[in-house]
Amino acid sequence: MAKTFLIFALSFLVILPVLGGASLSFNVPVVHGQQLEVGDILSDDFGDSTGLGQASIDESIGRLIKACLALLGVVAVVIVLLAGFKWMTASGNEDVVGESKKMLISAVIGLAIIVSAWSITEFAVSAVLRASS
Repeated sequence: MAKTFLIFALSFLVILPVLGGASLSFNVPVVHGQQLEVGDILSDDFGDSTGLGQASIDESIGRLIKACLALLGVVAVVIVLLAGFKWMTASGNEDVVGESKKMLISAVIGLAIIVSAWSITEFAVSAVLRASS
């Protein structure tokens, strides 16, 4: 069971960028017909010409934390689904039903922790952004 979940999680992390349309490019960026150099990257107009955001570090950290919490939420929902499937296919075996109940309770507790962590993060990031404005 643990090996199956690990394989599923790793394959999900490999497939996720493909589903999101991400692509890796190792080409040197060309802006306005000229190749960029190190000095160009440090200039102010680099972010505008490449489409990179000009977000502050606290906004970027907040987005990263929210993305991690969203991924953990997806993992918790998958565990709930696996526990439900295990319970439904237990065929009356009390040991398997008990094990799947424990798994389900643990997943729901984990989901509650994730939701509370998200709300605390949301509050903290918004408070920092209001204070820095």
